[in-house]
Amino acid sequence: MSETPIQWSYNPWRERPARACTAVVWILLSVALLTSLGLPWGVRMALIAAVGASLGSALLPGTYRLDPSGITLGIGPFVQRRTWNDVRRVVRSSEGVLLSPFTTRRRLDAYRAVFLPWPRRSNPQVADRVGQALVDHGL
Repeated sequence: MSETPIQWSYNPWRERPARACTAVVWILLSVALLTSLGLPWGVRMALIAAVGASLGSALLPGTYRLDPSGITLGIGPFVQRRTWNDVRRVVRSSEGVLLSPFTTRRRLDAYRAVFLPWPRRSNPQVADRVGQALVDHGL
């Protein structure tokens, strides 16, 4: 990979507004359901936070960066960093690329793998540049 980092942002409200609206509806339905169950206040808040966190990537804008040392993902206030040695499998799709620490598909991919979405509207050439960077790293 060249020394020039590849950096882009992804705003789900701009790129996939129907998906973002669907996530909001699911969160609101979950809040309504959880408040109607009569659970203790702390348990309700924890479950609502868990639902919100699981759908956060469908709602919050993210920033992504690939450089010679690895991959950086920033979604909302959270930032994850992965080195190239942590990536053992790549699954490309029309919506983005999944980078997994496992050589074969596993259930833990849902928790340990990271997904880098393509910004189709704002920067469509990112997919080609990221694809070349992955090839340069033997992935």
